Amino acid sequence: MGYGNRLFLGDGRGGYRQAPYNDRVARSGWSWGSTPWDFDNDGDRDLFVANGHLSGKSCQDYCTTYWTRWIFEEVKQANPLSDTLIQKSMSRLMSSEISWNGFEHNVLFMNEGGGKFQNIAFLMGVSHDSDCRSVVSGDSDNDGRPDLLGLEGVRRGTDQQREGYIQVIQNLLITGNHWIGVHLEGQPIGAVVSVVQGGKRQILPIVTGDSYNSQHAASAHFGLGKSKSVEALEVRWPNGKVTRVKNPAIDKYHVMKLD
Repeated sequence: MGYGNRLFLGDGRGGYRQAPYNDRVARSGWSWGSTPWDFDNDGDRDLFVANGHLSGKSCQDYCTTYWTRWIFEEVKQANPLSDTLIQKSMSRLMSSEISWNGFEHNVLFMNEGGGKFQNIAFLMGVSHDSDCRSVVSGDSDNDGRPDLLGLEGVRRGTDQQREGYIQVIQNLLITGNHWIGVHLEGQPIGAVVSVVQGGKRQILPIVTGDSYNSQHAASAHFGLGKSKSVEALEVRWPNGKVTRVKNPAIDKYHVMKLD
């Protein structure tokens, strides 16, 4: 909790390592769901992070109390007096008079290449300060510009349970960049989608539970930048079979299924 969040990269052998540029994305707040998406279709993955914990009637924060009292209590023997003090200090939090890491803004890290990321959430109008939880990206209108679907939590009563409200954030950014996508039919969980372009590959797996309490659709979207063609669109299915389309049309979604 003292360091911040961590971004791990797969090593291609079933293991993971912390990204060498983790320090650039670690301080994103009290983060919950996240989604890697190429919102500007420039060919690299950006990162959206949903933030916020418990927002109350005031921005006065319980966090300092947590670090000075709760952490102290954990390293000491049980003490009825300190227990009473801690419970009293929490009363204003539980009644929503104060917040605990409340009113935190969502983060949109734009990938600038070379391990450089810049938070542009405010500039793009997505830095909402509501207590957000789940988030997935997906092209809801099939226009080639991935949108966001998020869950905003509102406290119900005096406990920490949340009532959910859906945020649908439409991507209206015009860049002139190209893209290609695929919608998979059947049972695609475990499939790997690849775009071959200039001897290089962009790869996206189809997995489950890849954001907090949520799951992305069985689709894959790839930004192509200014390139006007790709060599191939390939799907390696869970059973090992491969479906390959040579020189597919760009700026459209292709529907593919296992024969």
